[in-house]
Amino acid sequence: MSDVFRFSKSRVQYGSPFFTKFPPEIRRLIYREAFGDRRVHIVSKETRAPDTTSDDHTPQKDVSIPASHRWTHHVCIRDRPDRSAMAHPHDDDNDMSCRLATQILRTCKQALEEGIHLLYTSNVFAFDGGHSMSDFHGSFSPSSLIRNIEVYSNTMVLGNDDVKPMSRELDAMEEALKKRRTPIGLRIYFAVIRSPDFDPWEGQEDDLARRMGGLVALFVRGFLRVALRVGLCRLDIDLHHRLQDGYRDTLKCVVPRGLVDIAWFRYVGEEDGDEETGN
Repeated sequence: MSDVFRFSKSRVQYGSPFFTKFPPEIRRLIYREAFGDRRVHIVSKETRAPDTTSDDHTPQKDVSIPASHRWTHHVCIRDRPDRSAMAHPHDDDNDMSCRLATQILRTCKQALEEGIHLLYTSNVFAFDGGHSMSDFHGSFSPSSLIRNIEVYSNTMVLGNDDVKPMSRELDAMEEALKKRRTPIGLRIYFAVIRSPDFDPWEGQEDDLARRMGGLVALFVRGFLRVALRVGLCRLDIDLHHRLQDGYRDTLKCVVPRGLVDIAWFRYVGEEDGDEETGN
C-alpha cells in the first residue's frame, strides 16, 4: 500500500467521466467497495537483489547484499463471503482477491485526495505482534490516519512463566501510541495454551496454573498503560487451559469497569468449559 504515495507528476483529470458523470457520494461508494471496510493484515516482507553472477538460470538471491524490507498486505479471508469458513493463513501473494483495489488512487491527484482518507480510516489494520505494529508506525507516515488496529500478540504456554516477551510488546505499542495525535481503536489478542509435551508431576499443574493466572493479570495491568493512550480499547484472551480462580480477584483490582472490555474464552473440553465473558 505504500505504492499509493509514490505519486508525483500528474494532473487532476477534470475531463474524466469518473469525476464528471458520478456525483461525490457515488464516487465514495465506489471507493468503499474497492478498498474500504475490511480487515487487512499488514506484513513485512524481506527482499534481496537477484544474483546476476550465478551461472544457474534458476533465480537466486544475493545473500551478500543486506536484505531490505517492504510492507505488504492481505485482506483477511474471514471477511470474504466465499471463504468465511476456511482457515486463517495469509500468504496469498498471488491471489489478487486478497488485495485492496487501490490502483484507482494512482490514476490522478483528485482520486488520491478523495479516497486516501477512507482507505486508512475505514479499514482495520491487523499486525502479528506489537513490534510489527510499532515498526509500521515508525516507518510509514500515513499510519497516522489509521483509526482501528488489531494486534495478535504472543502466546503464553503453560509451564513457561516468562512474561517478558509480551511485556516488551506492550512497551513497543505504548511507545508507538505516544507519537499519535489522533484517537484510535485498539484490540489485542493473545492466548494461553498447554504444550503437548507438558507432563507435570503431581501437584505441579495446579501450581503452574495458579502462576499463569498471575501472569495473565500482570499482562492486563501492563495493557492498561496502553489502553489509557487510545480512545477505545479491548483485550481478548483465549484460554485453552483451566487457570486457577485467583487471577479473577486480581483482575477485579486492576481493571476499572467500563474502561476495558475483556472477553474470556475457554476451550478445555470439559463440561464447564463454555465461553464466558466479563470486564
